[in-house]
Amino acid sequence: TYGGVAYRCRQAHRSLTGWEPPNVPALWERG
Repeated sequence: TYGGVAYRCRQAHRSLTGWEPPNVPALWERG
């Protein structure tokens, strides 16, 4: 979850600072 919202990662990636869901929506799917 991020900010109280559940997200699923659409593709494998490294968890980098700045890659939070609001910043990189292409990587994340709400659900």
